[in-house]
Amino acid sequence: MEIHKIIALGLYILNVLSQNLCFTQFYNGDFNIGSNNCVGPTGWRTNNSQVSDLFQANDFWVDITGCTYGNGNWIEQDIRVTPGKIYYIRVDLGTWSEWDDEDAGVDVFINGVQLGNRLFNDEFSKVPGWRLFWKKKIVSCCFIPVTTQVTVRLTGHSRCTPTSPPAKCASPAPGVIAVDNVELDSFEVSLPEKVCLFKGDKLTYSILGKPFPQSCEWWFNNQLLSSDSIITPQSSGVYTLKVNINCTQFETTVLVDTVTIEKRSYSICKGDSVYVNKKYVKNSGLFYDTVHYTDKCSKIIESTVKLSGGPNNVYKNRTNYICPKTTDTVVLDPGSGYKSYLWSPSGATSRTLKVWNPGIVSVVLMKDSGNCPDSMVFYIGENCLPDCFIPNAFTPNGDGSNDYFPPYLAYVKSYSLKIFNRWGELLYESNDPKLGWDGKYKGELCQESVYVFILSFDTQQSNSTYLFEGTFTLLR
Repeated sequence: MEIHKIIALGLYILNVLSQNLCFTQFYNGDFNIGSNNCVGPTGWRTNNSQVSDLFQANDFWVDITGCTYGNGNWIEQDIRVTPGKIYYIRVDLGTWSEWDDEDAGVDVFINGVQLGNRLFNDEFSKVPGWRLFWKKKIVSCCFIPVTTQVTVRLTGHSRCTPTSPPAKCASPAPGVIAVDNVELDSFEVSLPEKVCLFKGDKLTYSILGKPFPQSCEWWFNNQLLSSDSIITPQSSGVYTLKVNINCTQFETTVLVDTVTIEKRSYSICKGDSVYVNKKYVKNSGLFYDTVHYTDKCSKIIESTVKLSGGPNNVYKNRTNYICPKTTDTVVLDPGSGYKSYLWSPSGATSRTLKVWNPGIVSVVLMKDSGNCPDSMVFYIGENCLPDCFIPNAFTPNGDGSNDYFPPYLAYVKSYSLKIFNRWGELLYESNDPKLGWDGKYKGELCQESVYVFILSFDTQQSNSTYLFEGTFTLLR
């Protein structure tokens, strides 16, 4: 079944982008400025005019505690953001080994609200040395802005430990809180606003950007539906997704609509047709059409066409030519096994019909359970002149038109038809003028080619014998 799967055909999921969508929007976030000037980093505001720009080991960094050391000193900057995106701060944090201040840390504030707990540097070595110990790329909790600009503040704190020199633990607290490579990064939870699903299709979300450990909840009609990332919606409606990721909860909704499949069934008789899938169909089969809407999901129309059984499903010439004697009364009999008979033009409903005059009489016959009609035509001749028509081609492709090769004869008897291929092999033979060749030999379809026929018959009136030879073409 070719439906575009409309879409689908299965699991609805967006491509997960593994690359890190990095937006280093801080001005002078890597602090590549001068050294030992104790005036604060360019582009940042500070509450301490002595926040220092220091240099060590071929790198610049900022000591938030400043040249005088202390708690609560900060630097801040206004940053452009996109509302609804998920952001976090990434920073390198260094602490000074002289004070054994491995618990020194930084608080991150967005618009005055602290993001989670303090960021600590736990990379301190127990062997003191006149240098900084760095922990790289520490990640803050996430935040979701509602405006296009936020104020990011980094506040330095240090605290004494049992191994710190007592004299150094007096106020202000000791230690150097160094930061470098301050970056703003973001990612998105991707879920469409609306989706069209087939029954049994699955729905999930994707993370565009750096993946974080996460958990999720799917809600429907104010009830918790699932805590799995992939769900199989059972009903149309609005589904709510809650993603808990890095101490932040992101919430969004998706309108789920169902692609409906409308099933239709048709029963037709041999030779009839029905309009499905924007065309007329004569054969049995399964046909699909798609109805597109602007305000809702498409509809698939599945049409089943069945070809009813009956006399017309096997070719048989239903025309009879009768040449009575002048004084004869002719009894017309189409045969037994039919449910009903309807003669024309008399309107009689009996199985047999007596006629006295030349003319044309037809009968409609009902036999199969699908009520497909069959018919016979009787020509009652007066002079009974023989007639013969032999077609030059036929197309046995099962479309209900020209599927058989029959000579059309009138007022003949003692009929014989033989069909050969080009090598003289006999493919078909019949002595019944009501039958025709279906283009098969030993049950297999013959190839498209030219074939030879030999036809002979006697006339009803004069008993004269006629012989015809010729060729015809089988086409697919």
